[in-house]
Amino acid sequence: HDVKVLLRAHGEPPRTYEIAKQNNITLVDASCPVVLKLQSRIKKAYETVPSPDTQIVIYGHHGHAEVNGLVGQIDGNAIVIEDESELDKVDFSKNIRLFSQTTKSLSGFNQLVETVQTRMNEGANLEFSDTICRQVANRIPNITTFAQQNDIIIFVSGKKSSNGKVLFE
Repeated sequence: HDVKVLLRAHGEPPRTYEIAKQNNITLVDASCPVVLKLQSRIKKAYETVPSPDTQIVIYGHHGHAEVNGLVGQIDGNAIVIEDESELDKVDFSKNIRLFSQTTKSLSGFNQLVETVQTRMNEGANLEFSDTICRQVANRIPNITTFAQQNDIIIFVSGKKSSNGKVLFE
C-alpha cells in the first residue's frame, strides 16, 4: 500500500493496474511501446471477433511475463503455444487469429504460420499478425556475423530471458 512500483518492459494485464489503484500504489510504467501496441491489438481482435468460433492463439512461452500480460488483455481467452508440437490445442475447423510474443524467433513464427495454413479446414480462416519486435529480430544477422569474427564470446543473460535465448541461439 502507498508505495511506488516499477513495471518492467514486458507489460502487465489490466488486473495489475486495478490492484495498484485499490492499494494506492503509484505505478512507474516502463512497459515497452511495442508490447503495449501488441496488447491493444490482441484486445481489439478479441473484441471484434466475427463469431464465437474464432480462436486467439499466441505463439509464446508459457508463464512468460509478456505472455501473461497478453492473455490478461482478453480475460484468459487465448490458446498459448510454444511451438508446433502444441498445435493439437488448436481447432483447425474454427477461425484463428494468430499473434506472437514480441521476442520469439521470426523464422519460428513464419514456419508456424506455414504449418497452420496447411492444417486449416476448408471454410475456416487464418489471420496472423507478425508482432515480432524488430529490435530483437534485426540483431540476429549482426550477432551471427559478430560470432563468426570472434573466437570467444562471453554472453550474459538471465536464465529465463526470452530475448537472451533468441540471441544466444
